[in-house]
Amino acid sequence: MLRLLAVSACLAKVAIATCPDDPEVDLCESTGEETGSGFRSSPWMALVLPLASARPKVATGLALALALAVGAEAVTCGELKDFYKSEQCCGSPTTELSNPVPGTPACPYNFNKPACNTAEPQTPRDLSTGATGSMVPKAATLTDAQANFLPLVNVHFHLGAEHKSDAYNNDTDAMAYDAASSGRRLASNPRPGFMCPTDTLTDAQMTPYTFQHCTGDVQVGKSYEVHYVHSSAGTDNDASDGMNADLLADGLGGAANGRGLLNPMVVVQGQIYQIVNGGPTVNDLLHGWTVVGHNNSVMYSGSTTGQSHDNSVCSPYVITWHVDKDCHQVSPESFDNLCKQMKDLYGMSVDLAPHGSRILVSPTYVVQSQYVVELMVRRKWAHEGATWRRSANRGKKGGYMHRHMDSKKCFGPVIACCSLLSDATLTFYDTGGSAYGLAKTRRTVTVDIPRRSLYFMTGASRSQWQHGIKKEHCPKERLSLTFRSILRTAPRAASSKGPKKRPSAQLRAP
Repeated sequence: MLRLLAVSACLAKVAIATCPDDPEVDLCESTGEETGSGFRSSPWMALVLPLASARPKVATGLALALALAVGAEAVTCGELKDFYKSEQCCGSPTTELSNPVPGTPACPYNFNKPACNTAEPQTPRDLSTGATGSMVPKAATLTDAQANFLPLVNVHFHLGAEHKSDAYNNDTDAMAYDAASSGRRLASNPRPGFMCPTDTLTDAQMTPYTFQHCTGDVQVGKSYEVHYVHSSAGTDNDASDGMNADLLADGLGGAANGRGLLNPMVVVQGQIYQIVNGGPTVNDLLHGWTVVGHNNSVMYSGSTTGQSHDNSVCSPYVITWHVDKDCHQVSPESFDNLCKQMKDLYGMSVDLAPHGSRILVSPTYVVQSQYVVELMVRRKWAHEGATWRRSANRGKKGGYMHRHMDSKKCFGPVIACCSLLSDATLTFYDTGGSAYGLAKTRRTVTVDIPRRSLYFMTGASRSQWQHGIKKEHCPKERLSLTFRSILRTAPRAASSKGPKKRPSAQLRAP
């Protein structure tokens, strides 16, 4: 092989020495009949041809040298000359080629979007009560626990909900858009999807707000489906973390082909937010799926979305979908902060504006209803296969518990607690998501907890409210057993005796 490389280098050197560096000589002048006694090697020609516009003799000599070195066939000089002239490259070294290089094989992949009657099941689907579908999925649907292994690669949002449910089903804006556009895509005006109801909102709740970070059609009163995109092709922001950290970017390129992977596993979590003045404050909508909670969610096999697809042209990708069927009201400040996080933390810009919503896919091209499964059921109590932490608290002089909010950075969206020995009353404090012990309280709610009770905190009670037990609400001895799932992204506590470790007292979920 070294001998072949040496011969190649010599041939290339000879070609450079004997051929004048003139783009008008040989390739463009007629010098007689061109013979075809060379070799053919179209892959190498893709590398060599760019040289032809500036140094054609070097390109020709190098093509021959490479062909000899690898023992493969090459396009003949005559064929290269004919191609060079037919592309009108003579005297125009910077001309871009309009045809493939001679001998270049056709791309083995078909990147044309499939017709819907030949595609796999599509998204968005109608998730309303009684909605039907016709297709049987061929691909497995990943669970919530499996999705937690996939890095978050992108967050973007659509104008209106692409899906439809009993909670968000107002299509007035969508119908008006479709009637006005006659099926045409309006680049400057994204297609709206389904909206949460606004008939119960007050004038104060509908007061306009000037968004500082979100761009495009982002308004108070409107609804947006936020997509949290996870992919096994995700890029790691910390090489020491085994490619588990999140590194977001605009678009879905990182999800489809990050790190050069061609067949990644992708899960999209969809959650619908309605912007309402005075709505709950959510400080981290960038991770809203876990912060807000999603206890009324389903999972199914579908596709990518967006208004470039309809009921004729479909998406070629197979995607696992987890969709929350509830509407979640949030303050405009919270939603604007989502865009601020995207911009400041990850340099995103394109996805700061809402994308258009794909028309609801016909039941003919979506999965049958039996394959739309409740996410909580499939997860087997919130986190199938997750690591759980248990803690016991026994108050012999009473069941007092200071007001607090369990860490949202460390623990999952569901907390389970078994209360024993004595009756108690939990007090919940609406702090708008703040975990600060002296945070301003908007309102309080009390919940009686009889002894030998098992209760769960999820959704707003987990992420928006602090909780505690006042001394007068449990004066007797009480034993509390609390179970929390540990997030994969939980901060690791430093240890002087060895490597960083997760919180102790762990057990596996049943």
